[in-house]
Amino acid sequence: MNRKRLSPDVFFSRVVNETAHLIAHWMSVGFAHGVCNTDNFSLLSITIDYGPFGFMESYDSNFVPNTSDDEGRYSIGAQANVGLLNLQKPLEALKPLLTSDQLSQMKSDSDAARQHRMQGVNPRYVLRNWMAESAIRKTEKNDFSEVALLQKTLTEPFEEQEEVESAGYSSKPPSWAQQLRVSCSS
Repeated sequence: MNRKRLSPDVFFSRVVNETAHLIAHWMSVGFAHGVCNTDNFSLLSITIDYGPFGFMESYDSNFVPNTSDDEGRYSIGAQANVGLLNLQKPLEALKPLLTSDQLSQMKSDSDAARQHRMQGVNPRYVLRNWMAESAIRKTEKNDFSEVALLQKTLTEPFEEQEEVESAGYSSKPPSWAQQLRVSCSS
């Protein structure tokens, strides 16, 4: 097998780019990781350690799903900056191998540019804590209809679905949903 070796510059550029895409995908669906520290980030730019994550029901940059994060360190609005901070660690390790033009890859886009890109990829339906909770409550009564509906919904999240609209999945969450929180031990 002939594998092409990446230069440190290309490698780090890919990690930065893929991490930015990952966080943009999180943000596009209102996903808050909850503990975005360095040991929960991957050079493969995949989401790991699904501890105290949650989905923002309505826009609030201070939304924190983690009950133990009283300071809001990992709020949804801080995820991009935490990602940047986390990328500083591999950058420090790779710095002696990088060329001088590599840091320029770390500059952020404008808010308007990010918003424009995010609006182009936002799905109509996103799994929310209240939807999962509702399905769990029904399954506890041996009713798996909402699990089936969620599965159908999330298979085609960009397509408007009449049954899903009737279930309110694209509407504002019910008032009881504001009380849902998770922790690392959930």
